[in-house]
Amino acid sequence: MGGIDIKRLLVKAAGVISVTALSVSVISSCASEVPKKFFASKPAEMKQIFEADWQAEIIGNFDTNVTLNDTEYHITSTALDYKEWYGNINYEITINDSSVIYNTGYYYNIAEAYIADPDPEDDSVILFVLPITDNDYKSMTAYKYSSESGIVQLEFDLDGDGVSEPVLEPGRRCSDFELSKDGTFGLITGTNSIGMWGLQRYFRLDENDVLVFEQQDKYKIRYWADGENMLEWYDSETGEKVVYTYEEAKSNSMYGIESKQDYEMLMKGYYSCKQSCDDLRAGDYFKIVYDDNNGHVTFVTSDGREGMLNVNEIGYDQKIRERIGGFSLMLAG
Repeated sequence: MGGIDIKRLLVKAAGVISVTALSVSVISSCASEVPKKFFASKPAEMKQIFEADWQAEIIGNFDTNVTLNDTEYHITSTALDYKEWYGNINYEITINDSSVIYNTGYYYNIAEAYIADPDPEDDSVILFVLPITDNDYKSMTAYKYSSESGIVQLEFDLDGDGVSEPVLEPGRRCSDFELSKDGTFGLITGTNSIGMWGLQRYFRLDENDVLVFEQQDKYKIRYWADGENMLEWYDSETGEKVVYTYEEAKSNSMYGIESKQDYEMLMKGYYSCKQSCDDLRAGDYFKIVYDDNNGHVTFVTSDGREGMLNVNEIGYDQKIRERIGGFSLMLAG
């Protein structure tokens, strides 16, 4: 074996050190130029902090501690003038060291409450309060809290027209409330179209501290007419799933069932059409998938055909609505 070439090794080592130093310099330079927002801080976060116990002596009272993005909040709700089930009730709501008086209006009791941190870059959170009526309608009130400003009520711009209201009245539905990681809230609301289904809607807190709903040409339909099986329900006492038989379903005019095929297709989530209207033909089995929130809905048939139907022009006559759309177009009492 030959001797070790010390000079060659030193030159090679110097080259490695030089390249390494250059790499570190480049990485450091790039990192210093990357905006702070590039590095994901913390995702938006929301937690449900209250759901009513309808057997409780006073409905709507709660006392809880919750942590959002490593910050703890102590939140309480206390009914000041409780009137059992019915009535216009005042609650004192406290977040840490700040309090506000919340009034249910023509709703009754607080049914749900959520605390959200849609923008972890600031130090504020939003409390959402949802009361309920005896027909399961809900409204929504929102309060922004920070240690500096205390509790301030927010407003909602449902129509995206710059006109905001202190209470969100979404019509019939106010359910499936959620928050995505980017700070967008999701909520199923009612529709301005004549129908019992809900619309999937989204909203955000804008720079003026208004909760503004996104406006779309059409909204995804959720529940009632979207193909969800309305012949199944859960027994509240046993917790078991119950399915109406053909005879039971046929005896209820709401389902619009005249044959075994109607029943079997409804079990699969398709409604029966007995009277042609717009693009819908007698004999079709269909589900409604989109609604423009102004009467025009998009349907898809069991064989994949799409079409449009103006549900507002049909009017409110239940017999006509049953003939055209079966259960999907029926209205509550």
